[in-house]
Amino acid sequence: MPVRKIPMNYRHVTGRYAFPNGKSVAFEAPLERDFLYLMDFDPDVAEVEEQPVKVPVPGGRGRASYYVPDYLVKWRGGQTWLVEVKLSSDLKANRSKYKAKFKAAKTYAADRGWEFKIITDQDIRTPKLKNIRFLLSYRRRNIDPGVSARLLGHASDDITISLGQILERAFPDPSDHPAVLPALWNLVVSGHLNVDMETQLDLNSMVMPESGGAHENR
Repeated sequence: MPVRKIPMNYRHVTGRYAFPNGKSVAFEAPLERDFLYLMDFDPDVAEVEEQPVKVPVPGGRGRASYYVPDYLVKWRGGQTWLVEVKLSSDLKANRSKYKAKFKAAKTYAADRGWEFKIITDQDIRTPKLKNIRFLLSYRRRNIDPGVSARLLGHASDDITISLGQILERAFPDPSDHPAVLPALWNLVVSGHLNVDMETQLDLNSMVMPESGGAHENR
């Protein structure tokens, strides 16, 4: 349960991000929202909690202040990350300000068998994020199962094929393509068609073998 509630703020971007399992997670900056996009799309993420703990930060004369990291991320493999999301420019400008807080968080996490991670815009704002934001609009579309099956029927683990080639082989008439494209992107976002998300996604993207609907089961 969050130890701090993120208030509504009309000067900054705040809100809640809805995960497919029905849970919503709060953010109080655009970069935090973008971080949640990545967590949402990663099938290895089991749970994300905002404002999870108060970390004591030693101060002068025996006094301690408290620091609340942004997120606790639990991974299906058993790892747990205590996460601070920061702009790299902010880290550079305020290194001394954050030094004691981050040192305390690292110790706090290690004592519990966790890892403390500082995630920056350089880690988050990548081609993968752009691809995810594009694909998520197709996640909840009502798709004709017959169209999806027809597309999947032209995808094979034994050959190298692009998304565009699957589309053309399943539906040779180009006039059908605008209506069929949502089903193709839905197959990608659900994990039934596995592509390299680290590069720009388009119809030239190659389908990789060993896909299997990993995202759908989250």
